[in-house]
Amino acid sequence: MRLLSISLLVCCTATSTMAEPAPLIDTKVSCDLAERAIDGALRCRPDAKPTLTEQREMVKNARLKDRAYRPDTLEPLEECAWIALESARVSKAHPCPAVLTAVELAHLHAVLDSYGARRTTPKPTGDAGIDHALKGMTAARDQVCACKDASCAHAAEKAYAKHAEKLPSNSKPATTNDAASVLTEMGRCGRRLDFAAERP
Repeated sequence: MRLLSISLLVCCTATSTMAEPAPLIDTKVSCDLAERAIDGALRCRPDAKPTLTEQREMVKNARLKDRAYRPDTLEPLEECAWIALESARVSKAHPCPAVLTAVELAHLHAVLDSYGARRTTPKPTGDAGIDHALKGMTAARDQVCACKDASCAHAAEKAYAKHAEKLPSNSKPATTNDAASVLTEMGRCGRRLDFAAERP
């Protein structure tokens, strides 16, 4: 899901009402689990060292962002939770001894579920064409979030792209921020779908 992967790098200033996450673990614990998962994968999968080393650097940066937060990427708690699950997936594919417990994995999924529940409702712009495009983008996001398989999500991605093309490049910042929020939320749902089969 290339579009969904790209969307995870998109962040914006919140301009619309959205649910705040209620994670079961804090950023420090989430990042600690990520580092433990990386260490376990490195012991068993030295061939994956380049990827895992990059992930370790991402965890380090997430800890720094948590102390001096800048809204220009994933939130630190969310980022470490994804890295922990991705590193655990590297180990599982070999297979390697499990590093994270079922309870810890469940907590990480719960963190991501709380972020995945966010839904931005774009504000009306007064321009019928722009509002129609935003409505279509929002509907595509909701479809991805309701999907149970990748083919469903791919179809919704295409629908999103079709509507997104209709947004003028000179849209107002509030409109651009709302569109970016919808894209980020769609990406979260798509990525959670990728991990659905691995839930404890």
